[in-house]
Amino acid sequence: MTIQRSKAEWNDWHHYCVTYGRRGPKPWGNVTFYFDGDETATWNATVDTGTYYPLYLGVDTNMQRWLNASVDELYVYSEELHAGAIYGLYSDMTAPPTMTQPTPRPTFSSAPTVYTFESHLVAYYNMSKGRAVDSIGRKNGQPYTYSTTLDELATTTSRDGSPDAVRLDPFANQHIRFPASVTQDLVGTAARSICLWARINDWDGGQIFEYGSQGAYPDPTELFGLGVRRTPGSFVFTNHPSEKHNVTIQRSKAEWNDWH
Repeated sequence: MTIQRSKAEWNDWHHYCVTYGRRGPKPWGNVTFYFDGDETATWNATVDTGTYYPLYLGVDTNMQRWLNASVDELYVYSEELHAGAIYGLYSDMTAPPTMTQPTPRPTFSSAPTVYTFESHLVAYYNMSKGRAVDSIGRKNGQPYTYSTTLDELATTTSRDGSPDAVRLDPFANQHIRFPASVTQDLVGTAARSICLWARINDWDGGQIFEYGSQGAYPDPTELFGLGVRRTPGSFVFTNHPSEKHNVTIQRSKAEWNDWH
């Protein structure tokens, strides 16, 4: 799939979702990548993240690929969300649990009080005031630099103009590590969906999110994550050191002169 965008457009806010579902006796299932509410790519993959591990935002589990970006509105689900649900998250933060026809353009409002698809929602982080606080429970994250635990990270302007997004500085090794309880329902071959808003400042190989046991004994192959490559619009899904799926989004310039 080929889409062309200017660098300025790629440095804007975009909505990212990765879902996984496994049905039937086969050892693999389907991974689907959604970009700005649209199903962009789907493929077969063997996903088995074993026991639960912390979820890292802004760096990989080996603490090597730091992300230069701002992040906002992280949702974690213990279910493979369908395309209509993903578009609902993208188009309207306050969509009710029973999805209706989504609005044609994103609407910006306060954080939802009735959470979309709440029966499968594990955690929701609105990143308000630079803090990784779970708005529906107690599965809180903790911002870190390489050697210092922070009370909060620097805030930046979110897509709706409010100063409630989190800025991650890779030069200070900043990231967010969410507790293993966030992924306790997303282990093994279980279905899952992870969605968030992000503004990528540098396309330099950083990791948007990842969890699993890369480099850990006894199995270094248990991963679930999404990273960026070194070309704007290029992404990599990781589930195994030798099993990575690359996705490149390109569009004609003319398409971006319309509503999205």
